[in-house]
Amino acid sequence: MNEFEYKSFIEKKKMALDELSVYYQQLRLYESKNSLNRVDAKIQIRIFALIRFITKINRILEHRALKVLNDKSFYTKGPKIYVCQRSTYSIETLIEKISDYFSMTTNSGNELSYIEHLLLTNGNLRLKSSSNTIDNKIIKTSQINNLLNNGVEVIFSESWYAPFVESLTDDAASLVVETGATIIPVATDDFKVGDKTVSVINIGKNLYIGTNKPEHIKEITKIVRIDLENLEDEILKEKEYGNAQRLYKRP
Repeated sequence: MNEFEYKSFIEKKKMALDELSVYYQQLRLYESKNSLNRVDAKIQIRIFALIRFITKINRILEHRALKVLNDKSFYTKGPKIYVCQRSTYSIETLIEKISDYFSMTTNSGNELSYIEHLLLTNGNLRLKSSSNTIDNKIIKTSQINNLLNNGVEVIFSESWYAPFVESLTDDAASLVVETGATIIPVATDDFKVGDKTVSVINIGKNLYIGTNKPEHIKEITKIVRIDLENLEDEILKEKEYGNAQRLYKRP
């Protein structure tokens, strides 16, 4: 692949999700082979701040409430991985309530929102395909490099259509072993409460694992899964949400 045809934001917005996923796979392969970076890091950070502002304004215009149930995390130096299950507005919620500048990786799923298109264009969102092993290696290398430079990653470790922690993969645990990053589990959920939509986020305690042994990966995943289950249970035990309608797909 000697040349790559870059698409404009409008062209990408019109593409079907499977086409868009393939486009970004080809883009990553092209840039990886040619040691290219799409956007200057300083510009990315500024654009991300603008996306955060747009996300908040968009939520207000949609009359969607956002509630932080708990935030047990604490500031720490070094690389961090937020592990989150997918919910309808999980990405928008994380953008508003996680103060760090971060990159995120998620499986291709439902139709993308306008915010997700902006994140893709700015290089903050990677659409992962379970069938493209070459691209998955490129993505993992990108994640490792970011974390080794004290960056922050958000990982959605299950499919869009199964937003349950039972399907948690070993992706985050594998990165912990490679980089020594701290894990912060996060539960998000969305409900219809009366005639309004409420997005809820519940942020857990930092998990410093302290091991670089691959044989501990399954154990790390189990620890994170238990924490995510507890965080989700805390949300559902709230009287306001226990009997409310949960949203599983983008309205």
